[in-house]
Amino acid sequence: MKSLKIGALALGILAVSFTSCKEKKTEAEVIIEEAKANGEVTKEKDTDDGYKLKVEGVDGSETKVKVDEDGEVKVKTDN
Repeated sequence: MKSLKIGALALGILAVSFTSCKEKKTEAEVIIEEAKANGEVTKEKDTDDGYKLKVEGVDGSETKVKVDEDGEVKVKTDN
């Protein structure tokens, strides 16, 4: 009975450790995914300085996302 409890405890610890290692998305990745889901990608550029994305919505609005090499996210929206 004691070995069963130790085995169950070890299995529980392993399960928690594997689920806690789930990859988390950065703020930039979340913003880019939302922009892509909400409109049509018109321009996407990956440069040495960072990443740029231009999305045009169905209502004519534009959203520009720029991620610097430092990881700083800038979002500009034009209606």
